[in-house]
Amino acid sequence: MTARTGFFTIASKNYLSAVRVLMDSIRRCHPDSPRFLVLCDEVDGRFDANAEPFGIVLSRDLGIPDFRRFAFQYTLIEFNTAVKATAFRYLFRNHQVERLIYLDPDIQIYRPLEEAFAELEQANLVLTPHKTDVSADDGNTWLERKILRGGVYNLGFLGLRQSPETQRFLAWWEKCLATGCQLCPDRGLFVDQKWLDMVPALFEGVRILRHPGYNVAYWNLAQRPLTGALPMGCHAASAPLVFYHFSGYSPLKPDRIMSYEGEFALPSIEGTLESLLQDYRQRLMAHDYAVTHTWPYAYGVLSDGTPIRKSWRKAVLRHVEAWADIPDLFDVDATPDLVSRLNRAARTLLPHEEELWRLNYQRLARVFPVNLLLWCRRRMLGLRKPDE
Repeated sequence: MTARTGFFTIASKNYLSAVRVLMDSIRRCHPDSPRFLVLCDEVDGRFDANAEPFGIVLSRDLGIPDFRRFAFQYTLIEFNTAVKATAFRYLFRNHQVERLIYLDPDIQIYRPLEEAFAELEQANLVLTPHKTDVSADDGNTWLERKILRGGVYNLGFLGLRQSPETQRFLAWWEKCLATGCQLCPDRGLFVDQKWLDMVPALFEGVRILRHPGYNVAYWNLAQRPLTGALPMGCHAASAPLVFYHFSGYSPLKPDRIMSYEGEFALPSIEGTLESLLQDYRQRLMAHDYAVTHTWPYAYGVLSDGTPIRKSWRKAVLRHVEAWADIPDLFDVDATPDLVSRLNRAARTLLPHEEELWRLNYQRLARVFPVNLLLWCRRRMLGLRKPDE
């Protein structure tokens, strides 16, 4: 009997159009597999959760201790990644699945994940590296340096098989993410991802899937050029394209592989890559991207609508015990002096922030000269770093 395999993703509601595209592609390739969205947000009447063709689990229902504080201490991207271990445990516990595959919401699959399924017959964990080949290297080590900061494995994909060793891994990872799911590469932290560099050394049954058609993205296109026609005739290098990870892509900037500036050259958008991006953009728009991407994040404001500053989140995370007397960090009515307390706590972080700026001034001068000039100006005028 074939083991039952489920798929899930994690997102806030502004990513719902991407989730729908992902789930449609899973349904086409794996029609018998259950599909779930773990929503790190509140529905807030924006859509009908019961009408979506996949199960929806609210992050507040995962059983995370002191959930409101947990949601407050992390930024949106940190929170969406911090719940991943708990989400795996929840889905294994509450749904009859023997294997679970996590995929980022900005992914579309084009073929059944047969290779991953085969590995999960015996393996406890299956990982995909950012890079698997050096044959196309041009002497520039930008990707290696990026990987050293962000992690060897890309957690846009993670496959797990239910086993005692897997549960041991999830318990460890969940503990790491309780306070260590931060986007701070300069401190050796890259949300949930960097922790998994240690996993092959710590746990049994870890397989590294090097298939060139898995987790194709902007960072490995130089090693895995796309050829052929969508969907089933598309190849990455010499292998069939299984799924593409549209990390950084925005349909509002269709002429770019990713919407933000990088430190490296990207291939030109033509041929198969152009067709792939156009197809993905059309699918996003057909699933109401123009509306969904504007939906606000429920955990982005206090109860009175005040936007939550990143420095407040850092202050709560740095000194969790200092907030034990506040039952709900979002509730201004219950704690009238909440904002003033958060501001005072945030000011204690300034020496640490200034030290990070000092240590990184050379990189800032090279990549962000305007930021360096602003920093010098603030130092001369005695102003603190503006809150982000």
